[in-house]
Amino acid sequence: MNNLYQLLEQQAAIHGNHTALSNGQESLTFAQLRDLSTRMSSRLAAEGVEPGQTVYVHMRANIEWIMTAALWHRGCVSCSSHPGADMKDDLPFVPDWIITDHDGISGDHVIRVDQAWFNGLGGYSADEPAAEYADDDVIRIILTSGTTGTPKGAPLTLNSLRHRIEQLIGDWVSPRGDGINLMPLSTIGGLSSALYSWRAGRPYFTVHSEQTLVSLLARTGVTCLTGSPAQMSTFLKLYAADRQPLPALKEVRMAGSAVSPRLLNALLQTFNVDVYSIYGSTEAGGTGMVKLSSPADLTKSAVVRPLVELQVVDEAHQPLPAGTEGIVRVRSAANISGYLNGVEPDAFRDGWFYPGDRGVLSANRILSLSAREAEVINRGGEKISPVVIDQFLQSYPGIEDAAVFGVENKLGVAEVAAALVIADDFDISALQAALKAEFKPVSLPQHLFRVTAVPRNQMGKPLRLQMAESFREQLVAAGRPGF
Repeated sequence: MNNLYQLLEQQAAIHGNHTALSNGQESLTFAQLRDLSTRMSSRLAAEGVEPGQTVYVHMRANIEWIMTAALWHRGCVSCSSHPGADMKDDLPFVPDWIITDHDGISGDHVIRVDQAWFNGLGGYSADEPAAEYADDDVIRIILTSGTTGTPKGAPLTLNSLRHRIEQLIGDWVSPRGDGINLMPLSTIGGLSSALYSWRAGRPYFTVHSEQTLVSLLARTGVTCLTGSPAQMSTFLKLYAADRQPLPALKEVRMAGSAVSPRLLNALLQTFNVDVYSIYGSTEAGGTGMVKLSSPADLTKSAVVRPLVELQVVDEAHQPLPAGTEGIVRVRSAANISGYLNGVEPDAFRDGWFYPGDRGVLSANRILSLSAREAEVINRGGEKISPVVIDQFLQSYPGIEDAAVFGVENKLGVAEVAAALVIADDFDISALQAALKAEFKPVSLPQHLFRVTAVPRNQMGKPLRLQMAESFREQLVAAGRPGF
């Protein structure tokens, strides 16, 4: 297979009348998707888009996958913007072309796609063969920033994605084979679900709007819903307002950030579903998953996949005994070899990817994460995991959301702080007493900040480093002792 587009061609030839793409209001069959995307590729060629060029796609979700198919047919390197993102000038690469359906974006190498553009596709060929890639050719760039907020480009080769396609079942895709993934195409989770539709001849659903999600689930009867914890929290709020029966829903899968006890309990109490947490990354793909039957299971992050090597190592990169906390590293055939422009080279070493996590690996390959390496709070040599305190705060009555982080005083010593989403009449003194009963003194938050929302990235990870900087400025401005 020299082009992933051949998966679409195969489904069009075998299951041409089956639904390939739907947003709940409009649908395309595999034959229609192949015809449309090939004509789009022909038109892009007429406008000067050449194989091997890098194209940044800034479009709505319902046509973004069609454009991605057209670009792969053309032999290009594609990259999608995150939903709601503005056009930025801090991309980790310079695109040869920008393709957009948004107003106000123009330039010499900008292709504006509107209804007239689509109406003109009838004059372009639908029979041109797909371009070929070499195994090590980059065919997709995914923008990832983790918790730092700085965009990095993860280049995925044909070979890397080919390996990931064969490992989709069990992580991003339910063994039942059907589902809706709320993660956008710009993420590895969203892209994986879209590719699975080509691999298995299943529909790929894009959500027309948040307000239509519950009705889409009810109409399609899919059995699995996948997304980030933040997206699942939104889904629960939408369901509470809609309340359409969802008897077909059997699984909920989450990835991208830690699952709170409150969210897990809400899902288990609202639906008769199995809940899973996926551990993976853009850089290494799916690493493993774990079933969450009660909040006690949140201490586990994943049962590591058989075809994935995962080790916990020390600062000298030497493997540690089972049950010892250290630095997590991952290696498989699906790994990328580095970021664009060689940024953060220390994340890649001897074929291993270091995701920046600390954790413990048991003898039976169960991984338990303790914290992000850069987010561990070091108080005079005592290392404190913010995740453990997060989970306590997020399950405490009256706290809607919370995140713990470290702020450095003027002596460079980290002090523990927490951002809390709470009501005006929340009893802070009762919370402080509960914290003292649960944690040793060195781990107790010394600074509590009332916020309207915890700053999080698109996948729901708290932006602890950004909070540490902004809230330290508040402490300095307020004249707090030691700052």
